[in-house]
Amino acid sequence: GAGIILSSAYDYAKWVRAMIERNSSSSPISQEGYASLLGAHSIVLPTGVPPVETAPVTYGLGWMIHVYRGELIVEHTGAQPGFA
Repeated sequence: GAGIILSSAYDYAKWVRAMIERNSSSSPISQEGYASLLGAHSIVLPTGVPPVETAPVTYGLGWMIHVYRGELIVEHTGAQPGFA
C-alpha cells in the first residue's frame, strides 16, 4: 500500500471488521484505542465547507473527521503524496 503497509485482503477484512464492530468484546482494540484513533488531533480546515459541513474538518491518526449534514464522517481517501 501507499502507506508502506504490507498486508492481504484478509488482513484488510479483519481491520474493517474491527472498525465496524468496535463495541464488541472480541475487538482487538480497546475503547481507549478507538477513542484515540477516531479523535481529532489536528485541525485541517477550521470552518468546514458550508453549507453542509458545520464543524471543523480535523485529522486523527490517519483519519479525516468531519460532520456532513449532521452525521459524523470518518474517512480516508487512500491517497498519499505520489500515490492514489
